[in-house]
Amino acid sequence: MLGLPADGVSLFVGVALLSTALAGTAVQLGPSTPTGAERAADTIDAVAADGAPAVGVYPLAAESVTVAPTAVSVTADGTTQSASLQYGPVAPVDPGTTLAAVLAGQPPQQAYENVSAFETALDTTDRSTQQYTRPGQIRVRTLTWGDIDVTLAGR
Repeated sequence: MLGLPADGVSLFVGVALLSTALAGTAVQLGPSTPTGAERAADTIDAVAADGAPAVGVYPLAAESVTVAPTAVSVTADGTTQSASLQYGPVAPVDPGTTLAAVLAGQPPQQAYENVSAFETALDTTDRSTQQYTRPGQIRVRTLTWGDIDVTLAGR
């Protein structure tokens, strides 16, 4: 009477199979790895949330990156992924412009004659979306000049 019940082995096998199936489902439903777009957006958000002045760089192996005032998209291996920015809007910076020099670290006071000229440049870029081919990295800079608090993002 103290031995294993006759159905004990089949019960054990059934519980083992059920446990394996549930573990497989749990692994499939687990958190996914963030995409390049999500990581780029996280970098932009972290700098924007940190307050001025702050700088961040996110290295990126991608075919192209598109930065918009409220989102970022990354195309890699023919697939495009997008992520929204939580701390926007940001000012996407066109390479080769004076704002690009400010993004790279030049003080806006040296790049622009006055706050009004800086504000005009920001008004123009705030409505734009910039696409960068083979960017290598996304650079982010938050700064304040006069009454202007801005987060610049680009290559």
